[in-house]
Amino acid sequence: MINRLCKRIFHISTKNFGSHSYIIKDDIIAIIDPGMVTNFNNLKSELEKIGINVDDVKLILNTHEHIDHVSCNIKFKNALIAAHKVTARRIEFSKRLLQLLGIKNKIDLKLEENSIIDLGRHKLRLIYTPGHSIGSCCFYEEKDRFLFSGDTVFAHGTPALITPSGSKKMYIESLKKLLKLKIKKILPGHGDISDNPKKDIKLTLKNVR
Repeated sequence: MINRLCKRIFHISTKNFGSHSYIIKDDIIAIIDPGMVTNFNNLKSELEKIGINVDDVKLILNTHEHIDHVSCNIKFKNALIAAHKVTARRIEFSKRLLQLLGIKNKIDLKLEENSIIDLGRHKLRLIYTPGHSIGSCCFYEEKDRFLFSGDTVFAHGTPALITPSGSKKMYIESLKKLLKLKIKKILPGHGDISDNPKKDIKLTLKNVR
């Protein structure tokens, strides 16, 4: 199902295993976390509803390296793949496994803290937020004050699962960093969109301690 969040930003959800995807229909058409390759047909169909063909997508942004967020990368042949440099290193080091799964393992753009992604009318700033995984990041859109949070922060104060590459200590520091931002909506990788960002981040901090 596809929902319009503002004039050029859309949210695509799935009932199957996989992450939400966020579409920015700007001068450069970008997708944040295309999700599971097994959900590709649904993603393709939802994109077509807003006049986007697969070949129109020029940039894929991954919030971290987990398969439910990145395995559909391979389907976007005309797109550059971008991720934080730590995520890029982990994806590329997993080359043999990823090849077996049919996942594109090359990251074209290795980003850093405060890297700016200029799509035209919208600009995204990378916020490095390790904790759920060592490579986790968020993308902050300052114009609409949207935070694309991947698996770092969710609605209702639900803490992220701390995977083996992450740590609780890093996670708490990342949440504190996000509290300093002026956020209108949190757009997570799973679950509900948050319209109460500060409240939900504070509640997550409380719940994770």
